[in-house]
Amino acid sequence: MKFWKNKKLTSQFLAVLVLLTLNVFLLRHILGNDVFFPSHDSTWLVRLQQFDQAIKLGQFPPRLAPDMAFGFGYPLFKYYAPLFTSFSWLIFKVVSSYGLAVILTVFLGDFLGSLGMFFLAKNFWGFWGGVLSSIAFLFLPYRALDIYVRGAFAELLAINILPFLFYFFFKIINANKHPRKGDIAGFIFSSFFFILAHNLYLIIFAYLLPLILIYLIIKRRNLKILAFSFVIALLLSSFYWLPMILGIKDIGVINQAGKTNFADHFVYLRQIWNWNWGFGGSAPGLEDGMSFKAGKLQIILALAGLSLAILKSKRKKDIVFLAFLGIASIGLSLPLSRFFWENIPLLPIIQFPWRFLGIFGLVITFFSGGVVSFIKSRFVKLILLLGATGGLVFLNYKYFVPQKIIGDANEYFLTKEKVEKNAALEIQEYFPVGVEEIPEIKPKSAIETEPDQAVDVVLDSPFKIIFRVDSLVGGKIIANRFYFPGWQAKHEDKLLEIRPNNIDGRIILDANKAGEYTLSFVATSAEKISWGLGLLGVFILFLFLIY
Repeated sequence: MKFWKNKKLTSQFLAVLVLLTLNVFLLRHILGNDVFFPSHDSTWLVRLQQFDQAIKLGQFPPRLAPDMAFGFGYPLFKYYAPLFTSFSWLIFKVVSSYGLAVILTVFLGDFLGSLGMFFLAKNFWGFWGGVLSSIAFLFLPYRALDIYVRGAFAELLAINILPFLFYFFFKIINANKHPRKGDIAGFIFSSFFFILAHNLYLIIFAYLLPLILIYLIIKRRNLKILAFSFVIALLLSSFYWLPMILGIKDIGVINQAGKTNFADHFVYLRQIWNWNWGFGGSAPGLEDGMSFKAGKLQIILALAGLSLAILKSKRKKDIVFLAFLGIASIGLSLPLSRFFWENIPLLPIIQFPWRFLGIFGLVITFFSGGVVSFIKSRFVKLILLLGATGGLVFLNYKYFVPQKIIGDANEYFLTKEKVEKNAALEIQEYFPVGVEEIPEIKPKSAIETEPDQAVDVVLDSPFKIIFRVDSLVGGKIIANRFYFPGWQAKHEDKLLEIRPNNIDGRIILDANKAGEYTLSFVATSAEKISWGLGLLGVFILFLFLIY
C-alpha cells in the first residue's frame, strides 16, 4: 500500500510497464519458440550456435567459430564485438532455443534502451517529457530498419546503450560537488558495454569526439572523474579491444571495407523526411531499396522541443552540445560531407555514411520530449502526450514487421550448408590474410602430406589436432586449418615453425622426424596481457566500489 501512495514510484512503475508493453508490441510477430526471419544479415543463429559450440569445446572466451568455413578456423569471435552474442548465449542456456534467445536479446536491449532514454530525457524534461522521448525513441523507423530489414542487432544494441551512457555522463559532468558513486559506476558499466557492443559505432563515436572535447572544455567539471571512469572501462574491456586492434592486420576486414564505395551510400534530405519502405539494399543515389526516414513526427517534435529548450531551458550548454551532435551526425551522412570521408583516416571503414543516422535518431527523439516540458498545465501535458504517442504509434508501427517469418528456424537457418559454408561467405571480412581461395568442401582429413603418405590422425577437434606420421625427409605437412596467430605446432614438446600455404592460407610445417605431432590453438601474448589488464580493471573497480 505504501508503494501505491508514493506518487513518484507509482508513476515510474507505470511508465516502465508502458515501455515493456510497447516493446512486446513491436516484436509481437517474432516472439515465439523457434521462430525467426530472414534479413540482410541472416547469420545470427549460426553465430550463436557456433559460440555455444566453441564454449562446449573448451574455448573461453570463444575466438574461432568451430564449424564455419568448413572447420578451417574462422576467427569471427576474436574480432566481432561480443556483447550481443554473449547475452544471447546466456539467454539460450535458459530457453534452449537459438531463435528465441536472439529475439529475447533484441527485446531486452530495446527495453533497456527505451528505459535509458526515459531517464535521460526525464533528467532534462521531467517525467512527461521522459515518457514522450522514450516512446519516440522506440518507434524510430531506423530501429525498425536495424531489426527487420538489416538484421543489425549488434548496432541496435550499441544505440540502445547510448541513452544510459549519456545519462550518467551528464549526471557526472553536472554534479556540483563530487558525483555520486552510483553515477560513476553507471558510466563505467555503460562505457564498458558500449565498447563491447559494436566495432563501427566505436569509430563513429571517435569521430564525434572533438565535439565532446569542446563541450568538456567549456564545462570544466569533474573531468578527472570522467577520465578515471573511462580508463576503468577500457581496462575491463581490454580482453576484447586490445587483441582485436593488434590483430586487425591478420584478417581481410580493411581490404573488404575498401571494396565498398562510401560515396554510393550518402543519404539525401528527402530520404530522411520520407521514403518508401522496403527490404532491399543500399544503392547509389536515390536507388536505395530500403528507407532511411527518421520519422516525420519525430522530426517535428524535435524541432519544437529544441526551439523551446533554447528559449527557456537553464541547461543551454547541454542542449547546444546535443544539438550539434545531431547536426554533425546528419551532416556526415549527407553528400556535402564527402570531403571529410575522402580525407579523414579510417572513416571509410564505416562503409555506409547512413550509419550516422543512428546517432541522429537518438538526438531527435531526445528533443521530442522537450515539447511538453515547459507546459505548466498537467491536463494540457497529458493531452499533448497522448496525442503525440498516438501519432508516433500510428505512423510508425507498420515498419516493425518482418518481410517473412520462418516457423522452424533451426531447420531453415542451421542447415549444414549454411553453418559450414554460407555464413562465412556472408561475412567474408574475417577470413585470415593470405586466404585467396576460399574452401568449397570439407576435407576428408585434417592432415595432408607432400609427398602423399598415410597419416594417423589421433584427435581432430576444431582447436586441436594430434597425428602421427613416419619420417618425411624433405616433405611437409599441410593442416586443413587457416594459418593464424594462436596456432602452434609441437613435436616431442618442442615448438615447430609453421607458415601459411600459398593461395589457400593453410598451415604448413616440416616433418623430418617420425612420431606424434600436436597442432593446437592457444592464447597469444596479446590475449594474455589483455586478460591481465582486465583483471586489473576488476580489482580497481572493486576497490572503488567498497571504499
